[in-house]
Amino acid sequence: MQAKERAGQERAVGAQGFAAGRFSLELYRRFLYLRMEQDTFLQTFKSYATKAEDAVYRRIVAGPSVSAVNGLRAIADAGGLQGDLNGVDGAAWFRTATARIDLMRAVEIAFAERTLLSAAKNSEAAKIGFWILLGAAGGVTVLVSAIAMITVRSLARPLLTLTVAMTALAGGDTTVDVPASDRADQVGAMARAWPCCVTTGCSPTGYRRENVRSKRCGSVATPKWKPTLSLSAWRLLTHCTGWTLLAMPCSAPPVDSQAQPLK
Repeated sequence: MQAKERAGQERAVGAQGFAAGRFSLELYRRFLYLRMEQDTFLQTFKSYATKAEDAVYRRIVAGPSVSAVNGLRAIADAGGLQGDLNGVDGAAWFRTATARIDLMRAVEIAFAERTLLSAAKNSEAAKIGFWILLGAAGGVTVLVSAIAMITVRSLARPLLTLTVAMTALAGGDTTVDVPASDRADQVGAMARAWPCCVTTGCSPTGYRRENVRSKRCGSVATPKWKPTLSLSAWRLLTHCTGWTLLAMPCSAPPVDSQAQPLK
């Protein structure tokens, strides 16, 4: 506390005056100025302190020591400049002022203990909050991971079975059972589109490309085509789900057959 520091300086200045038997004008002005500084700092403390803190100060800084300091101040005010100090020497003033300063020091210790206790409580609350947040974050992470795993498994397994079945169909097996046809998502839509491949007569080597090519190119013989399993499965899927495949480029007659001699 700043007031305690000014009280220490007042003790030193007052000891000089009481030891000399009188106060010079300059020394007395300094003695009064330090007292007023203490009052100012104490008023500032009271304006910002809580009721509990103000009560602690009033309870500790009180009693005979404070009354004795005020009595010696009054003696200095009344006859300090004239040298009438009622026989009070510097040692008596120093002991009395020191007892009051010790009380102010006790206030500082009490406030420091309250601050440490409050900091410990806040630290404990912060630790508890940290572990709660960490647990909540871990729970959310586990939940999101579980949802992602379930989602991936719900898509990966049907797609795997559908891929196996389409590969078998591409190899010529039209008796393959339709998997995942009861699903309400895109996988189910692809599975439900499967019967068209059987009822319309799509084959793994043609997919009725003759009709498409005949409309665009006339009666052009379709070359033999033997796709790989993955490629045929993908084309069969796109054909059966309504994605129209463009026919292969039409065979155009050679350029030399269209040339005409210059006239």
